[in-house]
Formats: sequence, structure tokens, C-alpha cells
Amino acid sequence: MLLFYPTFLTNRMSFLKIFKQAKLDYSWKYETNGVLWRLLPTTNHLFVGEDRNLETKQVTFFCLDARNGKVLWNNLSFTEPWWMSIESVSNNILFLHEFATPDMPDHKKIYAIQIDTAQILWMNDELQFHFADGQHVYGSKSGFESRQYFRLDSSNGTVLEEVSALEFQQLQTKTFGPTATEITFLQEVEDVETLKKNYQKLPSKILKNPQPMEWCERNGRLLLSYYSPVQEKGNSNMSLQQHIIIADREGRLLYQDIVNEQLRIPLPDSVMEMHGIVYYIKNKKCLIAVRAIE
Repeated sequence: MLLFYPTFLTNRMSFLKIFKQAKLDYSWKYETNGVLWRLLPTTNHLFVGEDRNLETKQVTFFCLDARNGKVLWNNLSFTEPWWMSIESVSNNILFLHEFATPDMPDHKKIYAIQIDTAQILWMNDELQFHFADGQHVYGSKSGFESRQYFRLDSSNGTVLEEVSALEFQQLQTKTFGPTATEITFLQEVEDVETLKKNYQKLPSKILKNPQPMEWCERNGRLLLSYYSPVQEKGNSNMSLQQHIIIADREGRLLYQDIVNEQLRIPLPDSVMEMHGIVYYIKNKKCLIAVRAIE
């Protein structure tokens, strides 16, 4: 038996199908036990992060595949339960440090962790990490009247040689010079009128908001983070909600969510883009990925 739909009904169904296809949903998410304190990308499409439980004063570390959210490892902990943090990532090695004292920000010790396996490659209790440039790690320690600088083999921690302060400074300047990065963080919107002109279907309430907005554009897709004031329950205080939207070339909303609630001040660098995937940290503990750009 053949069924024939009226033309207007067929067109309506086609329109709904197109509209449905245009909507985006998150690809994956990863939730920490405590606060997602730090998150660093690696050169081989991974994320390493820091999970801090503020109640138990316990810090653990994790590693995810940034493309699909697969957990390579997590709950990595050490003898020092709290006063540790991520130092840097270089050449598929994660470097961690301890703090000199709980009330001082100075770093001490070097932990080198193989990123894909969580294997501890080596430790150094005497030196302070400064930077790594692939095959080498550079650290220092305080002498009687001066500071000594050393070059180490990044794969096993062997101290290769002492370097002069001048050479150390030159290498550090070169390592921390302008470099291309795969991560794109949103930048503050400086010209709201141009944004309004280019994305005409954006809701006016967003563009009229007096709070700062951050944005970037990728292949005709608009990524926008903005803040709205909200009165707190039970008192007259005002806090901020941080929102994320992804829109098409005309400003039609494809995706939206609340990133953070009850903020006192704007929280930059909560939304980022890498290889066509938008990442954001929701309520400081849930990393969400949205495949937004083809």
C-alpha cells in the first residue's frame, strides 16, 4: 500500500529533519571527583589533568584521549597527598613537582611520568624543574652564594652537565619564545556591532549583555562565551552565570550550555577549541567535548 503525503507535510518533515541535523550534542564528558584544577594538551592528542578534592586534601592525576574521551589512566597519586602539581608536558613526558612548603609557592623535586602508561620514569629530589625542550630537562639548585643550573636527560633523569647562568637564560628564552599551539582559547569581543552584523540571528539579549564576551570563529562556526547576572537565592547579592553557545554563519544556535554558576568575576580560558572540537570545563569539575567544526 502506497501512502502519499500532502506537499506541505512533506516539506515540513524535510525542514524538521534538516533542523534536527543542524543541532549539536556533546561527544563525550569526563567528570572529576574534586575540582578539575589544571588541564594540559599533549602533542599526541591527549589531555593530562589535575583532580583536587578540596575536602580530603587529596590530589590525583589523569590522562584522556582528547578525540574520544577514552581514559588512559586516572587516580594516579603519590606519597605526598596534596602539595603536588603539574609542571609541564614535553616529549610524551609529564613533569610534576612538589611545593617547598605549604605556604610558599616555590617548587621542589622533579617527577617524570610516561604519559601514555603513567609509569614513573625517574625522580630527582635535589633539583627544581625549570623547563624541558624535548630530549633535555633543565633544573637548578641553590648553592652557597649562587644558583647552579644543570642539563638532564629527559628519558632517565641522568644529570649530563652543569650549564652557565648565561646559557641557561638563553635556552629558556628560546624555549618560551612564541610558538604555535594547537589549542585556541576564546578572545574578548572588542566590537559587538560587527559581531551583531555578521551573525544577525544571534539573540539580542546576548549582544546587549554588559558583561564581557569571548569568542572565536572556525570555518563559519561561532564559538561564544558570555556572562549573565543572576540574583542569588535568599539574599540581594548578584553573581554571574557563564554560558557557551555555538552558532552557524547566520547566528542560529546549534549548541548552548551553562559553563559555570555563581561566579564573582569572569573566568577566562574555560572554553577552548582544538582540531574542530570545542572543550569546556563545566562547574569546575566536568570536561565536556563538542565536535562542532568539520
